[in-house]
Amino acid sequence: MNRLLYIHLLLATLCLLGCESTQEEILRTENLYSADSIVNTQVGQQSVTLSEEQCDNYTIILTGLHGQITLSCEEGKLFLPELIANIAGSYQLLYFDDHRLIEQQELRIKAGKPEGEILTYVGPKTTSFDGTPGTMLTTIITDSLNNMVDDDIALRYRLLGKKGRFDRTEIVDHNYFTKKIFPPYNNDKVLVGLAGPNLYSLELPLEGSSGCAKSAELTLPLLYPLADGRQTFDIEVQNGIDSEGYKVEDGSLITLYLYNSKSSYKAKYTSVFVNGGAKFTVENPPRADIIDLDLYACEQLIASKRDVVFNTAAIEVPHIWLSATELQIGPVLNTLNQVLPNGSPIDLSLVGCEQATLPFIELYDGIARIDLNEIYTSCDYSELVFAINNQSTIIKKPKSNE
Repeated sequence: MNRLLYIHLLLATLCLLGCESTQEEILRTENLYSADSIVNTQVGQQSVTLSEEQCDNYTIILTGLHGQITLSCEEGKLFLPELIANIAGSYQLLYFDDHRLIEQQELRIKAGKPEGEILTYVGPKTTSFDGTPGTMLTTIITDSLNNMVDDDIALRYRLLGKKGRFDRTEIVDHNYFTKKIFPPYNNDKVLVGLAGPNLYSLELPLEGSSGCAKSAELTLPLLYPLADGRQTFDIEVQNGIDSEGYKVEDGSLITLYLYNSKSSYKAKYTSVFVNGGAKFTVENPPRADIIDLDLYACEQLIASKRDVVFNTAAIEVPHIWLSATELQIGPVLNTLNQVLPNGSPIDLSLVGCEQATLPFIELYDGIARIDLNEIYTSCDYSELVFAINNQSTIIKKPKSNE
């Protein structure tokens, strides 16, 4: 038997046994189902209009993303809580008669009209004018209650500069989010922005570039590590300039090569320009060596450093006892009379005592401090050995500690 027909027969049988509804009530219920299934309103409206029949005869419950609430309805006015009325979105109105769902409608609360300043972002702020699309201006459009606007809006995009001008009005129909590509055309520094009916944005700066650096400056730290092959140091690139003398485009790729004259050591690192500069984190060579550095952009040499000396040993490991249990190591210098960089490790061992728990020690401003109370061992030791890059020093404990 058809399932729908079976349900109708079952309901008819139940009515014969005790159904008290009149024909007029049945018709009234059927008419409610044929009502408009969508109720529209604007944000900020504290009520919506319904029929008096809906207000007087049914319990109305609003449901949405955050749960449900029973609404008050009088004389054809359905009242909305302020929190609901001020948030654009879609909700469901459920009409109940004695716990029976009679009708369901969709309540659409539409965002208001946008006005005032709108949020914009431009990126990248330096972009190539040669063979790339340009920069992108993105926009978020909201009403006065911060609801995303979904109307079509006529926006006027503007690019203003000494050598170029772009001014065009377009109908934006991708709801609350818009984007626009701006080609800078030349090396001019320009301002980009947009405006619309009762709308404006900040004018944001944009700078054109050829995308290839012609020159740059390489800067090494004064305290680069010894040649132990396990530490790193930073090499900075500054003043990346293109062939026209302008700051190079953000994101332009650059490559740094490290090598020695015998070609027995080679290393390659890559980075990108940001605001005309870049940084390489470089691993120091494993052996004492004289290293050359070359910086390339677009397969052209743009900067170099020659005869950078790396050494394997420190000149000495000076020390002083600050108390009967506290020892200071340093300042430790390399053979170029430079203080070793922060984080340089110190290897500690005890003469005649292999079984011991020893603290981890590293230099800060060329200095480290050791507390003998942090050494745990059952051995009786009288000498400590400190090693830094194969340069070791034996230090005797004070007599009061022996």
